[in-house]
Formats: sequence, structure tokens, C-alpha cells
Amino acid sequence: RLVTYGANPPRFVIPLPVPLVDEDGDGRSFRLEHQIPLDAQVVLFLSRLDYKKGLDFLIPALGMLKREYPKLWFVMAGSGTPEFVTRVHGWLRRFRTDAFTSKVGFLSGRAKLDAFAAADVFVLPSLNENFGIVNIEAMQAGLPVLISDEVYICREIEAAGAGLVCLPDVQSVAVKLRELLGGAINLKQMGMRGRELVQRHYHPSVATRALIDVYAETGLGARRVA
Repeated sequence: RLVTYGANPPRFVIPLPVPLVDEDGDGRSFRLEHQIPLDAQVVLFLSRLDYKKGLDFLIPALGMLKREYPKLWFVMAGSGTPEFVTRVHGWLRRFRTDAFTSKVGFLSGRAKLDAFAAADVFVLPSLNENFGIVNIEAMQAGLPVLISDEVYICREIEAAGAGLVCLPDVQSVAVKLRELLGGAINLKQMGMRGRELVQRHYHPSVATRALIDVYAETGLGARRVA
């Protein structure tokens, strides 16, 4: 995006140092608390409820897939402006997903860990995300992820085999969800690859080392110019 403004500076791309929790949540208790069937295939959305997050693609896709996957269940975690939340609830009714949706609001701490543990797949088909901290949290929790190609760590996730990448539209989200839910992909193995990716590239110690290296390199360059 810098290039679109005519800029051509040296560019260094380093990850954000995401705080990581090395413990598992209680998925069973989360399902019981929110009346989610224990044998359900749970798709989790956990983010701010905002127009750019892709809920207008995800909700219709879930409605399309329910007939194929009768055990499908949607957990929508997050909060937003009253006006937008009202629109989202309207989409849930319009596309007949309300009956298999748990609207759990903003989650943090133990409740967030429990939500990750209760899910089978994490989905964030955003129109734009420069990074998406929640993607790292989901992978650390061992979840396979489905993100759009407008989430800018999509290539790293896809290359590591830690998730699938869709376009930000209904059909593409539905196609990729079908791949994840259909049984041909070992979701546990995909989730393990995601956790390994986090440890290799997104752990706070890795991000810190990368930032120190950037400071060292740019400082050395400045001394050479002087």
C-alpha cells in the first residue's frame, strides 16, 4: 500500500509479538454452557463485529451448507455498534442460520480459550486485515483456520498447511468450508501445523529478535551514510 502513494522506502516486515497462552480451554463446558450439541461441527468467528470482517459472506455460506452438514453449528463471538449488530442479526434470520448460531458476545481470558477449545474450525474472511492477532491465537489453540486472501498473513498460513485461503465472497467461503468440514482434511494435523507455525514465526521471542535485527541493520546503514 505504500507503493500506491509513490513511496519506495526500505521495507522490513516483522510480526507483532502476540502474547501466547500455553494452556487449553474447556471446550465441553463451553458447549454445555451455550447449549451447543457435543457432536456438533463448530465453526467459530471471534472478532469485532464490523462490516470488514466478512460476516456478510460467512453467514450466507453457513446457511448454504447446513443441509449438507446437519451437525453444523456457528459460534459468533464479538461485539460491535448496535446498528451493525442489528444488521448481523438480520442476516442470521434471512439466511436461516439463527437456529444453529450461538451469539456469545465479547470473550476474553478463560472464556476465549474455552471457545477455541469448543470449535473445530476458525473463520475470518475479512475484506482487509494487515495481520489479525486472533488468527495467531486460534492457531496457538490448535485450530485450523479459514481466512480470506485479504488477510495479509494468508500466504504464510497456506504455505505451512495450517489453514485454507478463500476469496471474500459467499461462494468461495462455502467451497473452502466444505473442504474443511467434509472429512478429507485431517483438522487435527492442520491445527498442529498452525501451532508449529506460531512457535516458529509469531512467538514473542521471534518477533523481538526480528525487531532488534531491523534496528541493528537500519542503524548500521545510518552510520554508513554519515
